[in-house]
Amino acid sequence: MLSLINDVLYVALALSILTYYIGVLVLALPAPLAGIKRWAPLLIQDGALSAFLVMIFSVITDSIDYIHNLIGGSFDELKAFIMESYDKVFKYLLGLRAISSILGFSGLGVIAGVLGPLFSVVTLFISMLGIVMILASMITSLRDFLIAIGVMLYALPFRIGRTAGASLMAFTIVTYLGLPLLPLWTSLLINNMSSPINIENTVNEAVVLTGCINGDYGVPSSAVVVLKDKLTGTIYKSVTDVNGCFEIKGLRLQREYTVIVEYLGYELYVIPQSIIMDDNVVEDSTVVRLDLYTPSIVYPWVGTFIYISDCDEKVVNVNDGTVELACRSNPYEWMEITLAYISDCTESVMLQGFEIVNKTTNTTQWLNYEVTSIEISGYSQGDEYIIKLNLSNCTTSIDNLNEINAFDSTENMDLVVQMLVSLIWYWLSMSVSISSYLALLAMLSYGLTRMLGGHYIRLPVSM
Repeated sequence: MLSLINDVLYVALALSILTYYIGVLVLALPAPLAGIKRWAPLLIQDGALSAFLVMIFSVITDSIDYIHNLIGGSFDELKAFIMESYDKVFKYLLGLRAISSILGFSGLGVIAGVLGPLFSVVTLFISMLGIVMILASMITSLRDFLIAIGVMLYALPFRIGRTAGASLMAFTIVTYLGLPLLPLWTSLLINNMSSPINIENTVNEAVVLTGCINGDYGVPSSAVVVLKDKLTGTIYKSVTDVNGCFEIKGLRLQREYTVIVEYLGYELYVIPQSIIMDDNVVEDSTVVRLDLYTPSIVYPWVGTFIYISDCDEKVVNVNDGTVELACRSNPYEWMEITLAYISDCTESVMLQGFEIVNKTTNTTQWLNYEVTSIEISGYSQGDEYIIKLNLSNCTTSIDNLNEINAFDSTENMDLVVQMLVSLIWYWLSMSVSISSYLALLAMLSYGLTRMLGGHYIRLPVSM
């Protein structure tokens, strides 16, 4: 790069000498062309000034470095500032895109539709940050070369490149000195503007809860996990996958939530029954792990569960549509048994060592599926009794339950509004601060261009 800069300066010096001698030649013309001869002193002056700029090129670059160190600021800090801004914007965009999909899914499409144009506007802001990053990279690596090119253009005869050369030199000098101060300008400007919401707290308060549900045997696929905010009554829901795992987004810190598991039309007893989202639970991450346990329940297949009260020990065997469950208990102990399954199957239930006192069969609707539930109560006749359940001739693929998501989901609209306000505020404040600073740099570049004579765009011509 140094040899290339020297070559450019050599060309600039040659053009300066050429411009100077053209001026001398015009001055010495014997023809009485007063209008043309007026060029002579200007050309001589331009040639001398261009040669002078070439001679003091090292002084110019050293002076720029001195002033840069004097006023402070660094391009490393500028790049870190831009990356931090990227991180904040992308954090908002990811959160709002997730909220947008949830709002559109739950019937609040009007609000979700407003988010679309907002994403486009924020994308422009991201592009502006990208331009600043490109300018910073270009100026740091090509500063001396750009100034040399400016001097060469400045030295072209008849002021052909005077404005372009002066503008390029002024732009390079002002940008190199002023651009690293952008983070300072932004912090001073934003600190003097009152933000309606604490941006960091708004984002950090959004917590994601993940976990899995387990029973005494198997996991409940397509169960509905419900968390209810005890303070605001806000409801959050999620459907478990084939592994019985779930994920709930948008929970708030410093809140207590009631935990509910709904499956096949029943609200299952779950441990724990509540969770407090405080700093001790969340620690340094925004993702919280909470595994749930539903005692006394067996999940032999997808879309089926068996509940047995007061069973001290269970032995479960599942094979080809038949589940056999052996339960050990005290003799003549009162027991309650509940079997629930998708109604389109042919069922067969057999109990051994159990005296049935009451038995009821009901059909209910759950997530667009009919569910048959058999509730049995009675006494165990010995130390052990056996329950056999056989399901056959099923016409509905119970695996499709894994894809059920068509339930009402009430999101925390307060969080949605706060994130929207925070994103808009951050975009407006940052856009105003960055745009105003770039405009200030443009004004300073224009002023320096005029000082270098860039406003003289042509030679005077008169006959």
